[in-house]
Amino acid sequence: MHLAEPCYIRVLRVLAEIRDGIVDLAGSYSAGQIKEVLDLDQIKQEINAKSFDWATCKAKMLATLDIIKRVQVRHSAICT
Repeated sequence: MHLAEPCYIRVLRVLAEIRDGIVDLAGSYSAGQIKEVLDLDQIKQEINAKSFDWATCKAKMLATLDIIKRVQVRHSAICT
C-alpha cells in the first residue's frame, strides 16, 4: 500500500476471506451487515476512484470488529 501505485489484490482477498468467515459463523444474523460493510464491489470502485483513504479503511475495520464482537457474544450465549 506504500507503493507509488498501491496494489490492493491481496487486501481484497483477505477482506473476502474475513467477510465469508464471519458470514459462516453468524449465519443470517449478521450476514447482511457484514456484506454491506465489506462490499467488495464498492471498495473496488472507491479504490479505482482513489477515494479509498485511511479514514474509510479505519471505519470499515471498526464496523467489522463491532460485528465480530456481536457475533461472538451471540454465539457464546447460544453455546452456554
